[in-house]
Amino acid sequence: MKRFPPGRAALASSERVLANAETFPEASVMTETLFITRTDGGFRGILPMMTRGTIIAFSAAVLAALAFVAVLSDSSEAVPIDIDGGQYELDSVEHEATLVAVDAFLGDFYIPALVLDGTDTYRVTAIGPGAIPRNLYELVIGQNIEEIDEDAFVNANLVEFSVDPDNENYEVHLDALYTADWTLLAYPVGNTRSEYSVMDETVAIAPKAFQFADSLTSIEFPESLTQIGDYAFRNCAALTDADLPESVTDVGVGIFSNCHSLTKLPKMPSSVIYDSTFSGCIGLKEIVIDESIVAVGPSAFANCKAISYLSVHEGCTVDDTAFQGLTVLDPSGNPVTGSALRGNLYYGSGIDKKLYDSTTGFTIHFSAGVRECSSTIMTTVGGKLPSLPTYTGLFWDLDTWYLKDGTQITTETVFTSDDTVYTSGELPDADPLDDNLIIGGVVIALMVGFVICIIAMAKRF
Repeated sequence: MKRFPPGRAALASSERVLANAETFPEASVMTETLFITRTDGGFRGILPMMTRGTIIAFSAAVLAALAFVAVLSDSSEAVPIDIDGGQYELDSVEHEATLVAVDAFLGDFYIPALVLDGTDTYRVTAIGPGAIPRNLYELVIGQNIEEIDEDAFVNANLVEFSVDPDNENYEVHLDALYTADWTLLAYPVGNTRSEYSVMDETVAIAPKAFQFADSLTSIEFPESLTQIGDYAFRNCAALTDADLPESVTDVGVGIFSNCHSLTKLPKMPSSVIYDSTFSGCIGLKEIVIDESIVAVGPSAFANCKAISYLSVHEGCTVDDTAFQGLTVLDPSGNPVTGSALRGNLYYGSGIDKKLYDSTTGFTIHFSAGVRECSSTIMTTVGGKLPSLPTYTGLFWDLDTWYLKDGTQITTETVFTSDDTVYTSGELPDADPLDDNLIIGGVVIALMVGFVICIIAMAKRF
C-alpha cells in the first residue's frame, strides 16, 4: 500500500481528480469547488464537495446545532442534591435553590435560608410540587422562601405551619399559611380542629388550600373574600357548613367536590355553578336551582347518588352532563338531560339514582284485611302520599302502614312505582296475631289483674 507523508495525501487525491477531469470534462466544474489552490500550482487542502454558498450555509447550520446543544445542556433537568434531610435543585446562574423533597421520617422540618454545595452558597427561595411528604407534621417556612408551588403540599398531612420571623412573604393564622397579600395558601389537613375561621382581610383562597381537611365540619369566611381557587375544599369529607359570602365574585371549578357530608347546597354568590362543583357529594338530597343561577356546568352534580328532589328554574342553562350518574325520567319514562330539566319538579327515593317527573302519579293500594279502612287506594303527588288512611283497631283507629319488607311508611316516603302497603297483621310474612291484638291482649290482662287486686283488697277489709 502506498503511504503518503503528512501533507501529501490531499495532493495525491487532487492529482487523481484532475486526471479524471481531463478524461471527463464535465468533472472540471466539480474540481473547481473541491480544492483551494496555491499560486505555485500545489493544493492547500481538500474541502467537502460544496460551492461557496453551500459552505456558508453548512457552517451556519453547524453553529446553530452547537448553540442548540448548549441550550439543552443549560436547560436540562438538574439533579437534586441531598443536604441535611432535604433535596434541592440548584440554579447555578442565580445561585438559588428549590426544595423538591424532604426526608419522610423527620417529623418536622425547618427550611434553611441557605444551602452549601462545596464552596458555593445558594439561597433557598422556592418549594416545588409534591415536596412535602405525608409523614411530616410541622413545617417551618424559611427566611428566603418567595415562591411555593400550588401542589407543594398535595401529599402532605401537616398539623401546623410556622414561618421564620425574618420572612416577610408569609404568615400563619390558626396554623394555616397565608401570603403577605392576604391569600390563604394552605391549611394543615392533619390538624384535628372541627371549625375554622378564615383570617379577616383575606381576599383569596388558593387552589386546593383545604383539600383533604377531613376533620373540618364548618368554615367561616370574612366579607373581604373575593376569590376561591379550583378544588379549594375538595375531599373535606366532614364539611357540613360552608356558606360563601356575597363578596365572592370569582369561584373556581370543583370547589366542593367529594364533600360527602354536605346535605344542602351552601350559599353560592356566583351566578354559575361551575364544572364539578358538587360532584361526588353523596349527602345532597334536595337540589333547587333558583333564579340567581343562570348556568350549571359539566358534571356539576355528577355522582350525587342521594338526590331525591330536583327543581331547575326556566331561565337556567344546564349542561347535559350536569347530573351524570342520575337517571331523570319524564311522564312517559324517557330520559331527560340538560336544559330539558328546566321548569319541572322531579322526585325520587334517593336510593335507586332515579328521578321522576312530579306529574307522574303512582297508585298505592292499602291492604287492611277485614278491618274497615277509610281509603283502600290513593295516588301519589310528587311521589308522596297526601295522607295516610286510618283503619279500625281494637280500641281506637290506627294509621300505621308498612311496605312489604316491613318498613313503616309516612307521608314523607317517596314511591317510584305502583305499590301495596299493609297493616302489620296483613304483611305477607306476619304472624296471624298482629301487634295491635297483642297490645289489646296486654291491656286486657292488666285490667283483669287490676280487678283481681281490688277484689283481694276488699276481702281483707
